[in-house]
Amino acid sequence: LLGRLRGSARALPGTKYQRRRVRGTHRLRPTREFVREGGTMAEATATVQQFFADRGISIEIRLFEESSHTAEQAAQRLNTQVRNIVKSLLFEADGRPLLVLCTGDRRVDTAKLSLLCGAQEVNKASAKSTKSVTGYTIGGVPPVAHATPLPVFMDEELFACDTVYAAAGTARSIFAIVPRLLQEVTQAHVGALSAP
Repeated sequence: LLGRLRGSARALPGTKYQRRRVRGTHRLRPTREFVREGGTMAEATATVQQFFADRGISIEIRLFEESSHTAEQAAQRLNTQVRNIVKSLLFEADGRPLLVLCTGDRRVDTAKLSLLCGAQEVNKASAKSTKSVTGYTIGGVPPVAHATPLPVFMDEELFACDTVYAAAGTARSIFAIVPRLLQEVTQAHVGALSAP
């Protein structure tokens, strides 16, 4: 199955956006001048925004002043349940990278993932590999717009949520999306991939 799947994520040029403060967070709006906040941080977020814009999908990216490197931190910032947070995790199946989308309150079961993708050996990728393959650091990996096109697998538990929240390129940026649309834009293969 892994060999037949084609990922929809791809590297996209950054869009120019400016940060505007709204009640402790920031929201993005287009501007002629690209305001750099920490160099690549704003570029990564703009890349995710552009991915959806190119597909005619409007999303709101919220930027926080403090990082949310864990699902628990992100849930606290958003005042939502941890299960509503999407973890975008890179794995290597027989040495080939793939992305798994999982709820924040569960862990990826590598045995289940191995069966679903037809691989004999599945391991979680290192932080270095994650950065190299996706273009983002752990804690800010979005489910879309990666440096390398990736096959995507989505845990069925995400569909129990009305709305889910995913990183938008940095540990300080998050966007909301309904699970079905997330599955469509990532072309993810859905299955039982997690355990408590």
